[in-house]
Amino acid sequence: MLLAAVLHGALASVNPAVASESARVHQPQSCASGTPVTVGGVAYKTKYSVLKDGDGSVAVHANGTQVSAAVVGVLATTLEPFWNSSNPPVAPGTAHPSWFTYSFVLPPHDGGLIVGFDVGSAGMKVGEVRELCIPPEEGYGSSARPGIPAHSTLAFTLTCGKITAAA
Repeated sequence: MLLAAVLHGALASVNPAVASESARVHQPQSCASGTPVTVGGVAYKTKYSVLKDGDGSVAVHANGTQVSAAVVGVLATTLEPFWNSSNPPVAPGTAHPSWFTYSFVLPPHDGGLIVGFDVGSAGMKVGEVRELCIPPEEGYGSSARPGIPAHSTLAFTLTCGKITAAA
């Protein structure tokens, strides 16, 4: 519940339109029943589920499009969290929450994001809450990271707060 309150405050200060929805750690339904991602005619193993529809502008997967989102990442098998974009926690209503802002780069993964995160967030709308299920080969593969063992399937819950089109 604390996580929901923290993210609620972050959402309210970045985009009031999404303030009523809070990203929460969910049992990763996208791993079992999600929709496989396709970007630019290329099929990926990453799956996604839309937990709440957005109604704002769309994140077109084009060079330079920027997306700001509240993000929670967990290991899909254990739900052990490894990343929260508002960590350390930000009190609700704080003016400067920790949002993760990234730019799409083509081809995927050339910009420093793992492939599954890059392609899995394409097509999001402002206000949308999306869950991603990223298999190891589109995540960190055989490389371990802090809090992420090698060969881990990752689940992310993203709440899209802002999209800036490529110039």
